[in-house]
Amino acid sequence: MRTGSFIIFLSIFFSIYSLSNIFIYFVIRKLFNLKGIKRLILKISHILIASLYISSRFIENYWRNSLTESLAAIGSFYLAVMLYLFLLSLTGVIIWFILKRFSNAAILTNKHKDKTLKYAGIFMVMFVSVITIYGYHHACSPQVKYHKISISKSQFSSPLRIAFVSDIHLGTIIKNKRLNKMVTSVNSFSPDIILLGGDIVDEDIAPVIKYDMGALLTKLNAPLGVFGVTGNHEYIGGVEKAVKYLEDHNITMLRDKAIIIPGRLILIGREDFSITRFTSKARLPLSEIINNQISPSDWTQLPSIIVDHQPYGINEAITQKADFMMSGHTHNGQLWPIKYIVSQIFKIRHGLKKFEDTWFLVSSGYGTWGPPVRVATDSEIIIIDLFPEN
Repeated sequence: MRTGSFIIFLSIFFSIYSLSNIFIYFVIRKLFNLKGIKRLILKISHILIASLYISSRFIENYWRNSLTESLAAIGSFYLAVMLYLFLLSLTGVIIWFILKRFSNAAILTNKHKDKTLKYAGIFMVMFVSVITIYGYHHACSPQVKYHKISISKSQFSSPLRIAFVSDIHLGTIIKNKRLNKMVTSVNSFSPDIILLGGDIVDEDIAPVIKYDMGALLTKLNAPLGVFGVTGNHEYIGGVEKAVKYLEDHNITMLRDKAIIIPGRLILIGREDFSITRFTSKARLPLSEIINNQISPSDWTQLPSIIVDHQPYGINEAITQKADFMMSGHTHNGQLWPIKYIVSQIFKIRHGLKKFEDTWFLVSSGYGTWGPPVRVATDSEIIIIDLFPEN
């Protein structure tokens, strides 16, 4: 990533992160009326756990073992805890000031205030604990989503089953157990082709190598092959190392490349949109890929599928009259209410939609980034059955 934009991003992130945690600290201190040594314990413990995820991920760049991985896991859970502590704290403060301003309720008097605040604090801690535990269980319980789509192309005469999985995020948090579950599930549907929509690895490739996750990836089985594209996390962790590892383990990585499977389909894998932030290069325009790598007759007679990790290339796909574009990246927000923010960034946050002649699918992903928690979103595997029209 270019130095200037990276510094700006870090400055904004750390400012928001620090201010949010300071706010949470003061609210908890007030709710439980902590003083003296109890206040000091809260302050130290809060600083330690709030810095755990960032510091452990930094340390893992130089020294990695089971301790640093455990600390990273604890720190990642705190990201979800922090979000809901902040939202509840902010809601509580607003309600408190409204009641103070417009109500004479007995719970606001000095006689009852401490007890009211303590009960509110207990409720907040219990609620956040329950929603985090639920969210972890839900994230580990992927859903299989089915779609049936008909396409009219003269050389497309037999049904095609596609398994699409994006945002697996293999690494420190998502390891062999969940990967094996994904591989077993995908293979059980006997797909003709398997497509991996980017962010296959979660930044650093080291834990993927350490736990030999590639051995499980090689078990993905489809007669037409297993194909993948780069995502922003492959770039964050070192794209060339990640791509080489994946290609060494049964995955054909398509980087602004088109392949033609005679009589079945055209498959285009696009380089991730992040290439311009991490390198001096730019990805090829879709029109250039089509014009230089695909004959006009094949383009008009075979179904065309584009795999593009971030769903930014929608207008390009429509202009080129592609049949289908598949993406991930958004996680559908992963944690409520972030999904509503994501909706303002992307034309399609999640799901299957059609614009003009082109179908678009955005998956919420199989894995998670940061906290291994999902609230009001699903981890998912997508099975698509393409049928010839008529």
